[in-house]
Amino acid sequence: MSQFEREKGAYKISTNPRLIDLDALHTYLSRSYWAEGIPKEILAKAIASSLCFALFDGSRQVGFARVVTDRATFAYLCDVYVLEEYRGRGLGEWLIEELLSHPDLQGLRRFVLITRDAHGLYRQFGFGPLQNPGGYMEIVRPEIYKREIKSVVAAMTSEQRREFAVPDVLIAPEEVADAVLRLATDNSLAGRAMVWFGGQKPRLIPFGDPGYASLDDA
Repeated sequence: MSQFEREKGAYKISTNPRLIDLDALHTYLSRSYWAEGIPKEILAKAIASSLCFALFDGSRQVGFARVVTDRATFAYLCDVYVLEEYRGRGLGEWLIEELLSHPDLQGLRRFVLITRDAHGLYRQFGFGPLQNPGGYMEIVRPEIYKREIKSVVAAMTSEQRREFAVPDVLIAPEEVADAVLRLATDNSLAGRAMVWFGGQKPRLIPFGDPGYASLDDA
């Protein structure tokens, strides 16, 4: 299947999955209000099953949009973003405009999305409120990724907790998703790093880090 690409000056939109920067995408989406704490492996699986549009400034990925679709009758638009420092340049509008022109998204009977505060963006492309909201039904699990983090920590033995320096009580597990998951799933970090909860945001501290020796005094 040929790849869909559009260019505007230094910017490019591409559907080539090999160009997607999964690390950059995960960094943004795992802190978004709609996919907070999403594990990287789940995100990779979602990308593999979707039609994805990555927005680049040169080689840097600065935006993204994902369409879940059968490419014939239905599509769901999600995971749309443009990095904060690139907003106000019309890139969001350009991304949606080009996305809607994709050959596989023509003639669909229904194209839907959910947004908290970007109604103005999508309205200009024909999206509107549900025509029959009373007929719309869903199964929604907004805490699913947070529960996964809790289950990972809950499954750790007391020895693992001591080894990984994970406290017995996590006040806000969603805030430590990346750190805890890395410590719980990456054996190379065993005995080599800890989660530091003393700052505004928890972070991984490798043993031997110049700041590590002073943590007890922080």
